[in-house]
Amino acid sequence: MTLKKTIEQLTRFSCVGGTAAIINLALVALLVENVHLSPLLANPIAFIGAFSASYTGHYHFTFKTNKPHKKTLPRFLLTSVLGLCINETFLTIGIHIWHLHYLIALLCALIIAGMCVFLLGKHWSLSHEKTPVYTLDG
Repeated sequence: MTLKKTIEQLTRFSCVGGTAAIINLALVALLVENVHLSPLLANPIAFIGAFSASYTGHYHFTFKTNKPHKKTLPRFLLTSVLGLCINETFLTIGIHIWHLHYLIALLCALIIAGMCVFLLGKHWSLSHEKTPVYTLDG
């Protein structure tokens, strides 16, 4: 893939990821401010709300794959859960070690996790490149 295509893909990823991040941030703020959940509990709940927007957008717009959902969805879910773990880790650090406001910490955590999810999506979960087929005869 050329540098130009990678930049175009990263731009599309940023649009879709930004939309999912806004959904996540809004849901966390709603759950923290109105339901009085802790940010660390609200974040995984918000993740569930943002996941479908993220998967649909990345499948159709960012990576433009035509692989079947039965293959891409489990991979993307695994990638996203890993991103959530990274996100929760940095959210915890931001709140409890750096003493940031939870929304600032969450924004930083979403950006860091998003970079990881982009790389995993590009090279594994939503890659449109053919998966090599191995046979017994070599």
